Amino acid sequence: MSGWLCHSAPGGRSPLRGAGFRRFLDVCWPHADYFTLSSFAILYDDRCGLKEALLPWFADVITIDEWFGYGPGSSKMRVYRYHASPGSKEVLLSCCHDIFFRYAPSTKHPDRPTRYRGTLGDLCIFSRGKLFFGSISHESECFLYPLDEDMAREAEAMDCWGPCLWRDERSRLDMKKYDWKDLGPLDDKFWNPKLAGAVLQCTFVEELAAFYEELLEWPAVERSAQRVRLRSEETGVELTVEYAEDYIPPMWPAAPGKQQAMLYIDFRSDLYQEAVGRAETLGAYLAEERAGQTILLDPAGHPFSISKI
Repeated sequence: MSGWLCHSAPGGRSPLRGAGFRRFLDVCWPHADYFTLSSFAILYDDRCGLKEALLPWFADVITIDEWFGYGPGSSKMRVYRYHASPGSKEVLLSCCHDIFFRYAPSTKHPDRPTRYRGTLGDLCIFSRGKLFFGSISHESECFLYPLDEDMAREAEAMDCWGPCLWRDERSRLDMKKYDWKDLGPLDDKFWNPKLAGAVLQCTFVEELAAFYEELLEWPAVERSAQRVRLRSEETGVELTVEYAEDYIPPMWPAAPGKQQAMLYIDFRSDLYQEAVGRAETLGAYLAEERAGQTILLDPAGHPFSISKI
């Protein structure tokens, strides 16, 4: 069996695009358990269509300055780890036209792919926790360590791989050496999401955040002109107050043709009446009283309730 193979396409015209990209993933995927994609940590927001589409297969993320193709002291990167499954493979193929993520499929003209506008790249594929394929997207370089004779023959048939004599076993990153969380099998975890918190929008962030900070006695863990995040020290649940220029307060009770509340947050207290009185003192407005529950409107008009425990 051969050692490391390399493939380079400085102009971006790799044969591992379109049907060739699918063929390559078809060869790799039976061996794969995880794959990773990276973005530079200096990007405050690295949301993109590929990242959102891969959310069902997300396993974990780490921030690190050393990864495949990047030596110690490189710019810090966020490395996202995903479960390798038939579904995640199809997402990669539907969002990216080539192995270096330079192009994306065009729905109107499949033969003329468009520029890839996402933020993720550097596809790396692992088998039993050890890397056997790694790429450096911006350099248009990728490397394959065939795991068996069949994979080596398939790579040879693709006629774009050559020997790489300067890589050895040390290039096979081992996931166990990194600070990944053990999230367990996908089926056990993905369909059992945990509530992290709620987000309330308004046009006066500081004032509304101060109301909830006083009402809940939750400290702020992030504070800016655009956003304030409050977190319960007991449960870790967060309430975020976020600026929205076009925010329209909902009507409670609902009225035809008026902005309607999509939901309300229910707080519970064993000092029910005292909690309601405190909310009104801080600036909430009484909207509706029910048996054991009071609906109030916060200073921005969001409905919330206080109930008996």
